[in-house]
Amino acid sequence: MRRPYLSAVLPWLAPIGALGRSVLTLSNWARESGIAMHPSVEWKDNGGGDWGLQLTSEADRGAVLMRVPRSLVLDSAAIRDEISRDDGRRDRMSECAEALGRFGVHEENFWIVLGLYERHRQEDPKWAPWLAGMPQTFPEFSEAERECLPFYARYIADYQRQKLERFREAAEVICGTLDEEQRDEFKWAFNAVGSRFWKTESAVEENYQPRSELVPLGDMFNHRDPPNVKIVHDKEEDAVCFLYLGGGEECVYPRDLFITYGQPYNPHRFLMIFGFVPDDMKEMWSHLTLSESNAYASDVPRMVFACEDGTVAQQVWDAVLSELDPSKGVEALRASPRHRWHAADVLNNHVTKQLDELNSLRLKIDDTEGENMGLIRRHNELLTTVFRRVQDNLKEELEKGKK
Repeated sequence: MRRPYLSAVLPWLAPIGALGRSVLTLSNWARESGIAMHPSVEWKDNGGGDWGLQLTSEADRGAVLMRVPRSLVLDSAAIRDEISRDDGRRDRMSECAEALGRFGVHEENFWIVLGLYERHRQEDPKWAPWLAGMPQTFPEFSEAERECLPFYARYIADYQRQKLERFREAAEVICGTLDEEQRDEFKWAFNAVGSRFWKTESAVEENYQPRSELVPLGDMFNHRDPPNVKIVHDKEEDAVCFLYLGGGEECVYPRDLFITYGQPYNPHRFLMIFGFVPDDMKEMWSHLTLSESNAYASDVPRMVFACEDGTVAQQVWDAVLSELDPSKGVEALRASPRHRWHAADVLNNHVTKQLDELNSLRLKIDDTEGENMGLIRRHNELLTTVFRRVQDNLKEELEKGKK
């Protein structure tokens, strides 16, 4: 039974870019498909074909902003099961797993890409209006542009290129050889899923297994960390729900609504996977890699620098101290001025190398033309700003240690 504060009709839908599809088509599709929306939620045009969601008036904390039936969700396990029930394709699944090779760790991701590709290719009416409302192009970095990227961003670009190729090979095991048009369409599905799906683990009491999924209309939420919207699975109503985490505070409306895309500390992932540079990062990955046996360094989400003032997280200090002298406990190392100074020196050398790389890349950036160069320049500026702040703090630390 639908709750009274949810709107079954979606009058708030606005035209989606230059897609040539009417608001009425998408609105009718959502209504007929059982998608429900809080009456205070509207689309927001962020420009450049980027659409988000906003709250136009107050809503209670915990209010359901959107409810999407699971029957609409592209779920990795469901798509795999669907193919396994097909007598003509079931026997090819083991060969498909072999084709994925080392990218088999992303098998759940592959099934969603394949499911989206086939639905888009077949113009399946169950999803057609939503598919028409999705971005039809995604940022592609040319070879010249990739040469302007720092190491870890280039690594992601290369990894994604290899992953796409293996996904294509696995898809051809299931679907047969793809012609040029089909390959382009598969690439579109790969990019769409990569930038819009999530892997989620539901609460224990919901008795749901972790899953990878692509949720129609729910994929329109933009990113911020911390978010003000939470994704939950309503087992009773068999739906994916988006709950409001705000409420109770003084807010200015309209208010943008966000989920988190994960790894909020990794600017390279945002650039290469999602195609934007976050301007509201609270913390940035330190880019510090130490020995695999270093327990402190393995906790990557805590190995960060504060973006606003360049503060080095205690986890980073502990990781470096432990690396310098693994025979002693970290508490003793923290209390040693000599070890603290050496740790600051190690970190300063590390940050200096990062800044040297970014500086050399700026020279390339200034001499390179391309449609993504604005993004690459902002990415470089973000990293440079944070590392410079960290370096200033470390220089103070080193000067204090000399006294």
